[in-house]
Amino acid sequence: MDDQKIEIAVIGRFQIGKSSLINCLLGRSAAKVGNGWKSETPTSVTYALPEDILLNDTPGFDDKEARDKDAEEAIKRAGCIVFVKDNNRSPDEVDLNWVHKIKCLRKFCPCLFVVNCVEGDRSRDRHWNPRSDFNIRFCEDIQKVFIAKNGFDMFVKIGGQCVLPVNACWAQYGLGLLEDEEKVEDVEDWLRHAGVRETDFKDEALEQSNFSILREFIESIRMELLTHFLYRKDQVVRSLVDSFCEECTKRLSRISK
Repeated sequence: MDDQKIEIAVIGRFQIGKSSLINCLLGRSAAKVGNGWKSETPTSVTYALPEDILLNDTPGFDDKEARDKDAEEAIKRAGCIVFVKDNNRSPDEVDLNWVHKIKCLRKFCPCLFVVNCVEGDRSRDRHWNPRSDFNIRFCEDIQKVFIAKNGFDMFVKIGGQCVLPVNACWAQYGLGLLEDEEKVEDVEDWLRHAGVRETDFKDEALEQSNFSILREFIESIRMELLTHFLYRKDQVVRSLVDSFCEECTKRLSRISK
């Protein structure tokens, strides 16, 4: 872990903000961002961060078989996986199949689950805001669906939770990377209605996006992965001890009878 580059595979469905999140982590508009109907990432593209960290922007799955294969190859090479999902739809079979696929391809590879909060067609305040009750419950539901079915060895805790809600659009605005004028107006309109002073728009958008939590995690990825490994090892040992004690109790019970 000290001598080699760590590759982070950023995976998820077609058009949910993977490239936007990568641009925020890079601090520049390097990854091409789609326009809502056309993907700009037909094949995996790797970007370098300081400290020998590589971010792999993968094609959105559930689109074409060749792109799915490309994402699978990125997963096989990854030292860590960031699974990105939007909050427009609840977890379905496609998501579950990919979580299962990750576990089959890289059984012990840690996975970070990120929900990108998009404006959508519902109430803007509750749907767009990562800290709204709606998004907190949404992330809790994902945790119940995925964590319960896939065990403790796969998901990394970030900011004290297994599923982190973020808003890539707000983070882009706060970092000065948001070029879409219509989206800029939407963000500023939301901040204005939230009572934020115009001079504080960028700082507040970045703070409210929850992006700083993700960035701090990526910047300290080596220590985070080591912590996760030790935590997982501890859980495995405790699980084996519990199983051993349970088996001993059963055998003693049969002997006593």
